[in-house]
Amino acid sequence: MRKLDRARRILVASPSLVERTGGLNCVEKLADLPTLAMTSWVSFHGWELIAPNDAKRVIRHQPRLTCRSMTAILDAARTGLGFGLLLESACEADLQAGKLVRCCRIGSRRRALFILSSRPPRACRRQREC
Repeated sequence: MRKLDRARRILVASPSLVERTGGLNCVEKLADLPTLAMTSWVSFHGWELIAPNDAKRVIRHQPRLTCRSMTAILDAARTGLGFGLLLESACEADLQAGKLVRCCRIGSRRRALFILSSRPPRACRRQREC
């Protein structure tokens, strides 16, 4: 397994949702707003959010939509169905086009992205040949 890069998720929503909800000036308000979660269905979900000063907050919310598809959650965020915590790289074009806006300057912890190989390391192959 080889590390490729690090990824960070950011909190985004459509401009129309931000306008309808009066903006998001406090992350605690998320618990009462429509959210989208990229996970299997659970009645309540927790997001660990990290502020620019590294302060951490766990927000417990009940998602309006849960699924395992990044594309579906991104589409739902674009149409104004809820606030989503999505990969920054997946949102970049929509942020630049104005289809999504970044809410607050908070995000999630950076996570490493790895590449998996089905081919065993050289040392393992040599042992099998013996």
